[in-house]
Amino acid sequence: MRTDGYLTHHFATFVLTANSNPLMVTEDDRRVHLIETPNKLQDQKWVKELGGVAKVHDTILAQVNDFCYYLATKVGVIASQDYVSPPESIEKCRIIADKLGAGAKLVYMLRKCLFTELEELAYEHSVDDLFDSIEMSQISEDSLYDIYTAMTDGLGTKRALSKFMMDGGFAKFPTTANRTKVYMFKIPMLSRFKPSQFI
Repeated sequence: MRTDGYLTHHFATFVLTANSNPLMVTEDDRRVHLIETPNKLQDQKWVKELGGVAKVHDTILAQVNDFCYYLATKVGVIASQDYVSPPESIEKCRIIADKLGAGAKLVYMLRKCLFTELEELAYEHSVDDLFDSIEMSQISEDSLYDIYTAMTDGLGTKRALSKFMMDGGFAKFPTTANRTKVYMFKIPMLSRFKPSQFI
């Protein structure tokens, strides 16, 4: 398997960044696959289970040749037309969501199923009825608006939120709750989410 070094095409660039050097990523940026790393490797459960950082390091070194052999003999070459964008990681979605304005951020979080992050926003802004219709994969316009208006310091309007939602593919529909007409948004996949804060 071993051979002398040789010239080859450039396939990837690794960028290491930190809080003091933030990485700006857009939703359409196909060049970036973001992988979040833990602050303290020794505190990770899987590291402890394997016997600590030194043991993990030794294990990786011991298996490097076998892994390279596996890649060289078992993993086929991907044609360029079959791989035009990197996988979308949850970390990449979080970074993109963080830089968006209030309305666009809420829509993006719902489209990308960032329900845990949405739950944190609801908790931060004391909106405790956000997931009242979770079993039907629905969120009320009023609950979402409570978060939106808090995010915009009271400057956001319900009409603006509705436009963001409709532009994002979430049409609202009327229904009745406690003999009162309310509007709901259907959110695919929401019923699979298990909230922690509002159980």
